[in-house]
Amino acid sequence: EDIYLGVSPEGISGCCYPIANVDARVRVSLNEWHHVAFVCDGVQARLYLDGKMVGGAAAKGMIGKGTGLPTIGAIWRPPETPRGSFIGKLHW
Repeated sequence: EDIYLGVSPEGISGCCYPIANVDARVRVSLNEWHHVAFVCDGVQARLYLDGKMVGGAAAKGMIGKGTGLPTIGAIWRPPETPRGSFIGKLHW
């Protein structure tokens, strides 16, 4: 799957390439734990922050297949060079 999820203090963005892009202009407070999720089922793409849906968009089709190694925070889709890597903490 070729899925992107980005989080900053100004908002959240998600992409399931090539069928949907979603941006949510929400405040994400620093120095606190948050649950962030991006869901794309081929019909709709949705962004969640702390259990509340904060953005959505129609999606139609199949999610593309990535062409490189699995990564967190980087895209290896040729001919691009990888974007910056993950900075933060994961907890599960």
